[in-house]
Amino acid sequence: MSLATPRATAQTEAPATAADNTLPVVKIRVAASAGERPPAQVEVTRSGAAVLDTPQTINVISAETAQLQGAQTIGDVVRNSASARPSNYFGTYESVYTRGFWMTTTSNYLRNGYRWVHLSQPAKRNVESYELIKGPAGLDYGRVEPGALMNIVTKRPLETAWREVTLSVSEGDGWDTGFDLSGPLDADRTVLYRLNGGTGRQAFVTNAVKPRQHDLAGALAFKLSTDTRLDLDFEWTDRSQAIYPGLPVPDPRNADSADAVPIDNFYGEAAGRFDGWHKLLTAKLQHRFNAQWSANLGFSDNKTRRDVKQIRLTGTTGNVVNRAANPFAQQWNVQTLQAELKGDLQLAGMRHRITLTLDRSGYDREGSSNNVGTVAATTLRNPQPTGATFSYGPVTTGEVRDIGVALQDYIELLPHWNLLAGVRRSSSREVNPGTPDQTGRSTDPTLGVIFKPQPTISIYASLARSFSPNAGTLLAANVYAPPSRGKQAELGAKADWLGGRLRTSASIYELTKSNVPTPSPLNPLFSEVSGEQRSRGAEFELQGQLTHDWNVSAGYGYTDSVITRDNVAANVGKTAAWTPRHTASLWSTYQLGHGWSLGGGVFHTGAKFVATNNLVAIPAHTLVDVMAAYRFRTGLPGARVQLNLRNLFDTRHYEGGGSSAAGFTNLYPGMPRTLSASLSVPF
Repeated sequence: MSLATPRATAQTEAPATAADNTLPVVKIRVAASAGERPPAQVEVTRSGAAVLDTPQTINVISAETAQLQGAQTIGDVVRNSASARPSNYFGTYESVYTRGFWMTTTSNYLRNGYRWVHLSQPAKRNVESYELIKGPAGLDYGRVEPGALMNIVTKRPLETAWREVTLSVSEGDGWDTGFDLSGPLDADRTVLYRLNGGTGRQAFVTNAVKPRQHDLAGALAFKLSTDTRLDLDFEWTDRSQAIYPGLPVPDPRNADSADAVPIDNFYGEAAGRFDGWHKLLTAKLQHRFNAQWSANLGFSDNKTRRDVKQIRLTGTTGNVVNRAANPFAQQWNVQTLQAELKGDLQLAGMRHRITLTLDRSGYDREGSSNNVGTVAATTLRNPQPTGATFSYGPVTTGEVRDIGVALQDYIELLPHWNLLAGVRRSSSREVNPGTPDQTGRSTDPTLGVIFKPQPTISIYASLARSFSPNAGTLLAANVYAPPSRGKQAELGAKADWLGGRLRTSASIYELTKSNVPTPSPLNPLFSEVSGEQRSRGAEFELQGQLTHDWNVSAGYGYTDSVITRDNVAANVGKTAAWTPRHTASLWSTYQLGHGWSLGGGVFHTGAKFVATNNLVAIPAHTLVDVMAAYRFRTGLPGARVQLNLRNLFDTRHYEGGGSSAAGFTNLYPGMPRTLSASLSVPF
């Protein structure tokens, strides 16, 4: 089902012959279909192969789906992806865990294919889709944790004039207003623009937090010739709120005991604040030399900062809730320069799609040390602010530089058989004042074999690797730890059905992260790289249109993630933290006719331990959401009103928490039953 907002979609079908090879974004059209077909291609991979022909699991969650579901945060979005689930971080954003591993905000996110560091909740207004590639992605992007990589694709300028204003309100003190403008700036439509922005307050479990977010984004596209295109983009986001320390747990060994605490209680302080922003500028030049060769050159400048006067709960004794203050500030300045040369050739009777990538990514960071401040205890039943002081430590600085070169070849090897082979050589250097430079190198190959018994079915096997430097980790005086390594073997099958309207995918995998730092039992100032975590699992997903009016997406993930090596013997064999064994989702919408549509979904998250010791676990939960929408045909033609009722049965559930040797210290509850309404008006 389509919303009022049009989408700029590229003509990105894989070409049948070398002569058909064109830049994928030279031609832009507006998509306004009655339903969402699964995308043929994505930006997160560099091979040029279609999703169906890529030998790894790829999930795409469109902004359209997120809007239909009334999604407010990145955690709301990723629950549509099998084996991906969020954990709350003081109400400021969610940490996402996929296939048992953390998607770090400094290594595992991209914005239009460029490394994107963010320190607060990502803005959603300017998003076209969320692309996730599962497993190590070292071949394409170098430094990355092995669970998954997310590329957030932003809205592109349109060739047809478009204007829209939006307004939404919800229970939990939520509201939002925004605008979206696009179109050509000249008669020949060689210069296109897009501008969107707005302001709002995120609905929250307690009205004491009041998360406010403002954002503005713009894009310009210059068609310099039939073979050359320049894209310029900028984004700015600002967020402020009270720090949310969650709810205390009266019985630290029993998560259910927190159910007796009123969900809207606030155990923070008025002075405990979060203030953060990010700014992003990107430029991308694309040129086609001839039918066989093309090149891309791009640059990204990403700045982000947060000041966090953090209040956290440390445990509950009777009616006393103990608290601590941990203020800190961080700023990252990240630049990425990357160049690609692509060839589409016929060699030895086989088609080769060759990609050579050169990139340089680096950042300068500064921040305060995490000094503990003072804050008095409060009461469990009637929490009241007591005053808090925050003491920032001295400012520290550092810089990191990554350089990489990668070569990959996607070969149509034989009838029905394709091969993806590639290798990347990466080097990194970290500089911190007063310590020796930390350097590292890694060679990360990828190999995938694809068998296509029919054009709409692919069966694949792949091996992939990645690396992640253990920044600042010392094994001894002036001896740094080597990088951690990710390694995955995956078997899977994908198929398109109903003329390409519906896609299914299924996979099994084994994913291992080795060289994991663990505290040295001999000297607490140093570490060992004796840790290893292994994840085995299976995923199934379905996405697309069952009929012209009926859309569906569904997924199931099974994840068995365990600690296989650790210098604490008791941890070996334990389940990795924040990793539910079972995840499942189902979402469907149906157009009834006469402007009406209905939708609903079920989202299940299994129990997950909050620490490697497996002492306490957050209980499993299942949520049910429903929605209804109406598009006006008269009065305000094209306008659309939507109602969402999330957590229909008002299920008390928790998305994150903390623990100590005694058990839970706190839990972060998810939203109770929440009604929201939104209105979009094109003009």
